[in-house]
Amino acid sequence: MKFKIFFLSLISIFISCEEDTQVNRVRGTLLNDCTNPLGSVEIALKANVGASFSDPLILASTFTGTDGVFDFTYELEEEDQGTADLILIREKGFETLLEGLSLNMDHQLILRLNNLSQVIINIFVDRTLTPTDTLFYAFENEDEIFTEIMPTNALVLDSVFTKVANLDGTAAVFTRIYYGLGTSELQLSKEALSIQDSIFQHAFVNLSGCGDRDTTFFLIN
Repeated sequence: MKFKIFFLSLISIFISCEEDTQVNRVRGTLLNDCTNPLGSVEIALKANVGASFSDPLILASTFTGTDGVFDFTYELEEEDQGTADLILIREKGFETLLEGLSLNMDHQLILRLNNLSQVIINIFVDRTLTPTDTLFYAFENEDEIFTEIMPTNALVLDSVFTKVANLDGTAAVFTRIYYGLGTSELQLSKEALSIQDSIFQHAFVNLSGCGDRDTTFFLIN
């Protein structure tokens, strides 16, 4: 009789453990740019530091089909929380496709390896220029610096493409551009980014990627 009770207890514990886990599904399409699928590449779901569990680091991985479609599942305890990144496995290392994906949820995604957004820039200068004056500008939190040699009529229209991170349920990324005539002025405008309420030579843009564009204005006086 004791053995039977013990056996039934084990079954109860086993069923309880099974009920405490949750299977989650991540599916979608991976594109090389706005329209062309990226097939036969491996993507993986990598848990971030700070999640409520420590193991495993890679929760699941799969290869995209020739049409760029991917579909995989992973299992966690119901109480497990945190975020993960979807990464593209390279021959050496990996490239992040999407950051901060909420765990223990199903997701349907469209991801782009090269998600470019165009920014049309109207530049107005209210000062005397010389033929050697050069405008420097850059996007907040980006390393690339763009340059434009200024004409003496002080009215310029420029256009630049910048890469936009893949978004999960967000329409656009709000960011700032800082700018200046010469590197010293550029550095001052960069430092002003950290000053509350400062708008010294900043321009504001919303980047949506994939063919969308925004227009902004530089005023230099």
